[in-house]
Amino acid sequence: MTLPPLLTIQYWFTLSPKPFLPWVEWILLIGFSILIVLGIAAHVVRAKSSWDKLRRRIWGKAGSALITLGLCGLLLYGFYYENISFLDLRAFYLLWLAGSAVWAWDIYRYAKVTVPAIYKKQQERAGYEKWLPKKKK
Repeated sequence: MTLPPLLTIQYWFTLSPKPFLPWVEWILLIGFSILIVLGIAAHVVRAKSSWDKLRRRIWGKAGSALITLGLCGLLLYGFYYENISFLDLRAFYLLWLAGSAVWAWDIYRYAKVTVPAIYKKQQERAGYEKWLPKKKK
């Protein structure tokens, strides 16, 4: 019983990998390009929106992540296309995938944990300041 090629060490770490199928090349190229376009769109939404600062910051973080991941992916694809020996390792795609997962988790945690905590703290502060005496003009 042999392992499928994707599960072997030689597939991910060979210095002269077999070329991708043409449709896989197109999917990689189009996918990385779409990430860049989505990142630019997220920055446009952030700039044009009338949301508060924290929600705009979420969109900015997502836009920066998408643009950076798209550019890094296009760089990996460029190394593949030019057949640069060491930088053409398939393992770099795994590193890219792991980095994108960590970055997505960081943005998710900021949006679902940090921002609601900040909102709650602001509400508590507003409730506290409601009872403080105001300065006379």
